[in-house]
Amino acid sequence: MASVRSDNNGGTVPQPAATTTTTTILERRKDVYVLLLAGGRVVTVPATPYNKLKYEYFQGGRISYSFGDDIGTVQETYNDGIFNCTYRDMSMQIRSRDVLAVAILEHMRHIGGPSLYESLFREEYEKLHQADLLKYMLAGYRDRVRVVTMAGGGRMMKEAAPDMDVYIDDGLFRIDAHGNASVLALDEDGESRREMYRQICIVAHGEIRERSIETPIGPVRMNEQTVTTLAKAMFLLDPDLEDGVFTRQLPPLVIEELKARKQERQEGATAAGATTTTMSVRSLVRAINDALRTNDAALVHTLVAHNAHNAERALEYLPPRHRFFVKNALAQVTSGPGAG
Repeated sequence: MASVRSDNNGGTVPQPAATTTTTTILERRKDVYVLLLAGGRVVTVPATPYNKLKYEYFQGGRISYSFGDDIGTVQETYNDGIFNCTYRDMSMQIRSRDVLAVAILEHMRHIGGPSLYESLFREEYEKLHQADLLKYMLAGYRDRVRVVTMAGGGRMMKEAAPDMDVYIDDGLFRIDAHGNASVLALDEDGESRREMYRQICIVAHGEIRERSIETPIGPVRMNEQTVTTLAKAMFLLDPDLEDGVFTRQLPPLVIEELKARKQERQEGATAAGATTTTMSVRSLVRAINDALRTNDAALVHTLVAHNAHNAERALEYLPPRHRFFVKNALAQVTSGPGAG
């Protein structure tokens, strides 16, 4: 492998190795490199940023680069084009070889700082951690929601993010990796012997405004599929049972179950509301934070319903994830009955 020296841009720049190289560039053409491999075979490879970095600077060896101790490092694995990368205290595997190569080349040439690498790491983090973001946003409903991630089989080899299914209320509803909602197909005895699901069509009203949340690497955005899944999950957590289009798709026993659960939540909210009076913004912020630390989303809805005006003022003092729940509660309170 090539040796390295420090550059003036905070990184380490590879230098040609003094010993015999693994691969020699015989000719640089417009679109290809002509290479002489160690065994004497001559091959051509496309003149991509990855191949430029690998063969011009590392003589075909594994790519290794540091953007500086305070940023991160890149180490190619023994599989070409797959990299173990670090950024601050985070680590992950990145397969976007050409984008990563451009980030290294530009940093080496002093064209720019590590911003391109930082952006790439954040994008890959977002892609591979959408399930974590979804769990984070639904943490207040942890007792009712289960997010299951799957490797996705061969799709992972194509840089796809893990699949994720969302199960609501002990599997009564499911939202699959493509954002499709389905209901548990119950028989006449209220049993689903093989856990079979029947797809349903729902239109989640309202808007998920909090699309970016704070993470260990800074603000991270949910992609459109995750936003859709989150919106449908919020609808199914408190569905509008007056919506005939929705209820006509459900087995009768599911409707009965939903009505019973909704009645239980309303009774619980009424009991909590009996001890809830109009609160100051400071007291409301404290009460909301305490409720969400114990994942009591129902109490948050009750607090907001009794303090709608101050709840809007409290938003700026709440952490991002807590703001999401309060905004959702405010939307339901201000939209009136039947908002779901």
